[in-house]
Amino acid sequence: MVALLVRLKLTILRNSLRRSVWRTVGMALGALYALSLVVTALLIQLALRVGPPEYAAYLAPVSVLGFSALTAGWLVMPLLAAGIDDTVDPGRFALLPVRARDLQPGLLVCAVLGVPGTAAVLVSLGQPVAWSRSLPSVVATLLGVPLGLVTCVLLARVGTVAFARLLSTRRFRELAAAVLMVGIGSLGLLGTLFSRGVTGALGRREAILPTLERAAAVVGWTPFGWAWSAPAAVSAPDGSARWGGIAVALVKLALAAGLVGILWRVWERMLDRALVSPLQRGGDGGKVHSSPLLDRLGERSPVGAVAAKSLRYWRRDPRYLTGGLTTLTVPLLFVVTNAATTGADAGALLFLAPLALGFFAGTTLAQELSYDGSALWLHVTSGISGRSDRAGRVLALLTLVLPVLLLSFVVLTVVTGRTDLVLPASAAAVAVLLGGLGGGAWVGAWFQVAVPPPGHNPFQAHSGGGIEALVSFALTVLVMTVSASPALVLAGFGLDDPRVAVIALLVALVVGGATLALGVRRGGARLDAAWPEVLSAVTLEEH
Repeated sequence: MVALLVRLKLTILRNSLRRSVWRTVGMALGALYALSLVVTALLIQLALRVGPPEYAAYLAPVSVLGFSALTAGWLVMPLLAAGIDDTVDPGRFALLPVRARDLQPGLLVCAVLGVPGTAAVLVSLGQPVAWSRSLPSVVATLLGVPLGLVTCVLLARVGTVAFARLLSTRRFRELAAAVLMVGIGSLGLLGTLFSRGVTGALGRREAILPTLERAAAVVGWTPFGWAWSAPAAVSAPDGSARWGGIAVALVKLALAAGLVGILWRVWERMLDRALVSPLQRGGDGGKVHSSPLLDRLGERSPVGAVAAKSLRYWRRDPRYLTGGLTTLTVPLLFVVTNAATTGADAGALLFLAPLALGFFAGTTLAQELSYDGSALWLHVTSGISGRSDRAGRVLALLTLVLPVLLLSFVVLTVVTGRTDLVLPASAAAVAVLLGGLGGGAWVGAWFQVAVPPPGHNPFQAHSGGGIEALVSFALTVLVMTVSASPALVLAGFGLDDPRVAVIALLVALVVGGATLALGVRRGGARLDAAWPEVLSAVTLEEH
């Protein structure tokens, strides 16, 4: 059964790579990125082993904290990637006469065959080398590393099954999208505060090692660190054997083995349940309420119909909600973080938030067409023009962004009292917004990126979509930069002269408006000439 499941996964992976060159390139780049992280981690472990004697004291805390964080990451990943069908999803075996205990070994091996699993195995190979100074630490490592790796995979498997049923309901996905996006955006603030703490600690080098040791001592007694901290228990700071710590190491290894046994049993019960009642994806089946305003907008013209449809998607589709929260919250959190943690003028920095909002609006439009999926056939069969499609999506996004943009200027002016920055900041924001929308309208007609299919987790990642998304983002930013540059230069001079700021705003409206009109026109022409190809591209991930 193990060999059969491994062959099945490799066959499906090979066929998916043959289907799209972008998948192949994306997976190759992902593997190269993972390889760079693996090499870095291995070099750090090697340096702690063969470096100067004072480095040996850092081996235990760095190893325990690093591998404990790796284990915790495997638990978090299912929340970010659940709601997707695994290559060998257990639910697909529901019609076959197999039991969970027959599938478990094969599914465990298949989980390691991916890029994250292979990277984790390669990184862990450095542990026997790092702890090779004494016989007790080598033995503890050889016992702890397999337990740690199996714990990583089982945490991911159990987390995937546990979250799958919750993420199958639209209401929970919307809540999860909102909470997670705000949390991810807040990581910038936490990261900045952490970097400031590290910078302060570097000024007190004598405090670094004791802090790391205290943290490792605590983490080593958590389920994430049981397996990885056993070698540290039998190794002295200088790398010699600590025979008195054998009892502690045995206790930790026993706890790690017990955790593996519990996770294995829980996973088996979950798989048994999934094999007799496979998860059915879809909506909640609740009543969907229409909006009279959107109904009237959709009746006026093809442009209005596209805008109304897009606005409905923004309101109902968790994938759009995720993108919208990114557009609205991340720029503000980024700017507030820098304003709070740098010595620059906080009032001036806060006025960068509207500029960042316009920037993200353009890049969002460049990828919006991809989220239609098979529903895009309505555009093709109804004969709607590409220009109407582009203009309708621009209208929908402006409906969402402009009120937030205006409100942000009012709030920032009241809070900071910097009325002298309103005109130049407005000129810059308008230039970036219109230039970005023009670039997004044109680029989005040429590049359709891989996105989660409807009804799936909005945080799902697809191999192969990264390259297309990167190219789409780069081209949109290029068009945005070229279009906005004249107004941005004038806005800079307008900081000292209000008359120049007014000119900058007029230039932003004229040049940005022309870029937007040209992007809608050229993007529409592209769609008119390639509707079948675009429809095939956006439905690729649904089959």
